[in-house]
Amino acid sequence: MDRPVFMNVRVLRGTYTGVQRYIQQMLEGLPSWIVPVRPRWSSPWTDHFWEQVLLPGRVRGHWLFSPSTTGPLRHGRQVVTVHDVYVLEPDCQETGMRVRWFRWLLPRLLPRLPQVITVSQFARRRLLALIPEIQEERIAVVPHGVDLQRFHPATSSSQHSRGVVLSVVSTLAPHKGVDRLRRFAARLHEASQGRLHLRVVGGLPGERLPSGEGLEWMGYVPPEKIPELYRASFAFVYLSRYDSFGFPVLEAMASGLPVVTSGAGGIPEIQGDVGIRLKGEDDMERGIRWLLELLDHPGRWEQEGKRARQRASHFPWSRTLQKTRALLEQVVGP
Repeated sequence: MDRPVFMNVRVLRGTYTGVQRYIQQMLEGLPSWIVPVRPRWSSPWTDHFWEQVLLPGRVRGHWLFSPSTTGPLRHGRQVVTVHDVYVLEPDCQETGMRVRWFRWLLPRLLPRLPQVITVSQFARRRLLALIPEIQEERIAVVPHGVDLQRFHPATSSSQHSRGVVLSVVSTLAPHKGVDRLRRFAARLHEASQGRLHLRVVGGLPGERLPSGEGLEWMGYVPPEKIPELYRASFAFVYLSRYDSFGFPVLEAMASGLPVVTSGAGGIPEIQGDVGIRLKGEDDMERGIRWLLELLDHPGRWEQEGKRARQRASHFPWSRTLQKTRALLEQVVGP
């Protein structure tokens, strides 16, 4: 490559999210001709100003890789990774300036680009349905990955708290199924006669979920502490109503945990045929019975954990990096 491709890393600040994990992996694994650029001062709205007004002048004449869903509207030589399609859905329940901005910007930006990357076949289908002006051949699917060294099963049974079923959420927004988690926790605690309770980790700053009725709310946990929470748990539950990918499901599986999910959005593409996928709002009892069976049969629990780990091994970050680099080289040229 005889000249650099700039990489828009404006979101590397604040609360550590799945998008930031993705960008960090890109920074560490892509070749040296990918040059990161970021604003000198950073806040949610000055970042967007920098991206739309100042960044095009900074990268004029060069290709730009924008790996966090948005990019400058007036820069056509650009590849954008779209992580979450939910804000474009007609029944999106999120509100605020961020949602309005994304809903205005993305239908204008994405059809202009030579290449769009998204994280699942589900997200690709929804993008084509919601923004039909995008040419189908310009949307490529490159799933996220997981660090299989960082997220791994416990090395001994003593590391497990057999009473904890873990859930990790990025926000308490309704589409993340927090009301489902509350009902699941209460019923799980009752059916297990107190042997199992649900521990919920995550949320945005200021969000809080009351503990009680079998639910333990931990709130935000620093990223470096998350792997040990997985390893210390008995199983994992994820009941989101909409997910373009589902990072926590993949991390839980890599950690050797049996998983119960809602099967929404792109989750089945990660989960495959392991664990339990609930069929609807009234299907919680099946997932709870399965967890109780695993609790009473340690050998089966161990087998399910191995199957989950094996499935997760199909999603190393090296594959994400290889596919992303190939797409960039194809678009940018020699």
